[in-house]
Amino acid sequence: MAIKTQQERFEELMAGYQPQIAAEKAAVTDLYAAQKKEAEKNYQISAEKTARTYDEQERDNAVQRLVNEHQIRADMEASGLSDSGFNRTQQTAVQLSYANQKAKIGRVRQQAIDGLTVALAQQLAKIDQAQVAALADIDADYHKAANSAAVDLYQADLKAETDRIKANLQAETDRLKAENDRIKAQTALLKTQASNQKEKDSIIKTNDGLLSYDFKGTLQENGVAVYYYTDKQMNKKTKYVDQNSGKTTVVDRWVNPFTTAEPNKDLFGPEGQYDPSRAFSNGYQPNNINGKKLTKVGTIDFTATLGRTQNVFQTSDGKFWVWSGKTNRYVSAVRKDGKWTLA
Repeated sequence: MAIKTQQERFEELMAGYQPQIAAEKAAVTDLYAAQKKEAEKNYQISAEKTARTYDEQERDNAVQRLVNEHQIRADMEASGLSDSGFNRTQQTAVQLSYANQKAKIGRVRQQAIDGLTVALAQQLAKIDQAQVAALADIDADYHKAANSAAVDLYQADLKAETDRIKANLQAETDRLKAENDRIKAQTALLKTQASNQKEKDSIIKTNDGLLSYDFKGTLQENGVAVYYYTDKQMNKKTKYVDQNSGKTTVVDRWVNPFTTAEPNKDLFGPEGQYDPSRAFSNGYQPNNINGKKLTKVGTIDFTATLGRTQNVFQTSDGKFWVWSGKTNRYVSAVRKDGKWTLA
């Protein structure tokens, strides 16, 4: 999942701060507007006070001129020189003194007013500067707060995303491990079942034990290999190897591995020695009954019980026989309705 960048977080926070920023700036603007208004009011008061002061000086100067002119006239009249050139000279001097004083008062007055104006301008400039700085501080403070918060939020988002990815990876790892464990357990179970099934299906359960007769088909079809050999003592042996159970049984050639019954007497000669010529290829099934040779005349169907057919033999006396591996002897057979069956 994509997370917002630090810049995106910053912009979101600044957008959210705008009402507060606007309110604080409005308050600052009002504050400095009030200061400017107060400064202008004070300037107006000072200017009016200064004007009154210099108006009084101008009135005093005018009064002094009148007093001086009256005094000159009185003195000249007393001396009989009211219309003399000296009188006019003195009058001119008084007028000039008045004019000079008035000009001086005007200059000083203007200087005072100019000083007040400059002071007001300077004060207003300072207020403007202070207002600009205060507004800039508001922006800077909120920028700093937004930047700090953006860093925290981005780091929190990054950690949350990292934790989420780690959790997902751990969950996936756990799932894969659980699946792997399940597969291993299933495999082990299948192996055990297969082994058990093999053991169950095996014909040789223990080494040198009897071969089970309850199987369908041939030994080879059921995984049992048969080896014929002669040992060091020149004894003819038969070895049965069960590839399912891994077990092996070794017997003398004339021994039927399916039963504990005595070897069939028709395998042995007059002197009691084993005669391979009296046996079929498996070595323990005689090819005669009481010396009468067996001739194959058909097959009997044992597929329902043994999964195979067996040969039906006839002896020279006209009797029919089928070999019973379980009892290690031939049993009588008859033909009924065109089929061979045990008598």
